Amino acid sequence: MKQRYKVLLLFLIISLIPLVMSVGWGVYTVKQAQDEGFSFLQAQITRAVSNNMSLYFQQKIENTSIRVVQEGASDISVEDQQFILTGLLAKDQGLVEASIVNRGGIEKSKMVRGAQAFIMSNTNFADQEFFHLNRGGEYFVDSIQTTAAGKTVLIASPILSSTDEYLGSLLARYNLTEVKNILDEVTQSGHGYAYVVDKAKNLLMTTHNVDGLKLNVGLGIFASDSKYQKFLLEGEDVYSGLQGSLVHGTIDKLPGVDWWLVVEWPVADLSDIIRVNLIQLAILTLIVLLVSAVVSLIYINRVNNQFNQVIEGVKIIDKGNLKFRIKAPTNDELEDLATAVNSLADKLERCQPEGEDKSKSGSAS
Repeated sequence: MKQRYKVLLLFLIISLIPLVMSVGWGVYTVKQAQDEGFSFLQAQITRAVSNNMSLYFQQKIENTSIRVVQEGASDISVEDQQFILTGLLAKDQGLVEASIVNRGGIEKSKMVRGAQAFIMSNTNFADQEFFHLNRGGEYFVDSIQTTAAGKTVLIASPILSSTDEYLGSLLARYNLTEVKNILDEVTQSGHGYAYVVDKAKNLLMTTHNVDGLKLNVGLGIFASDSKYQKFLLEGEDVYSGLQGSLVHGTIDKLPGVDWWLVVEWPVADLSDIIRVNLIQLAILTLIVLLVSAVVSLIYINRVNNQFNQVIEGVKIIDKGNLKFRIKAPTNDELEDLATAVNSLADKLERCQPEGEDKSKSGSAS
């Protein structure tokens, strides 16, 4: 084997040692970065969607906040009730129906979008949770119902007088289409999905990319109360997800509502992402190795050619041609060697007898 190839092989072997070490470290750091980066990204997505939902309900609560200009705690007149309901339905197109419950918990006037007249229901809501909360000045957001038009949510707001007396409750039932659109923002990431559960762990809604035929009835993380409490405390975990596969999940409570937003990302998708990054790292490593080999081969050939020139020069001088001088302008040890050989040739030429030089010159001719 020629010297150049021996040097190249030695170089490749030596270069492979730190290269293998760097690839191993790269694999580890890429996986760590993917895990940490994904956790941060998923938490950001969860919080952003949660905040958007919170702003939506806050706006609806503000729309249903009614203060009647009257003193005392008398019931609102039927004319005023109908005026309030008509104005509210005209103001918010997302409102499906609205009604007013008086101070005694009896629903009197009710208006449904699309109906031509008011409905007089006389339904008693005195034992309902929203009624007790409204009497204490609190709002109520819950009571999901499924209708022909889709799922709706009830927002119950206290109606107050000019002197802050409780006069009744305004019940407004909204279509959840807008909330569903906010939830579907999770799917912009391309892999994850999300769903909302109430305080009783009932599934309220999911993103559009969830297959209803594959739903895990146990809701994975909610199957065990201890695991669920740990999930709430830490905000993230790895578990069997809504679709039954292993997922990395994050959870966030919707402010002002007893609902929880859960965003899940299948672990298999995370592995695919990491695998793609590692493949890219391997390809980059091979390219670097190939470029290093080519550059090394070019450099070794250059040095070897210059070294061969010195050897050929030494052979010429050794044959008796003391006037030959080696040219090696390499600015390195090789040039120092050529200079030393040339200096030796000069000394030999000066020491050579003149007659011997002429005889050698004659025999050479």
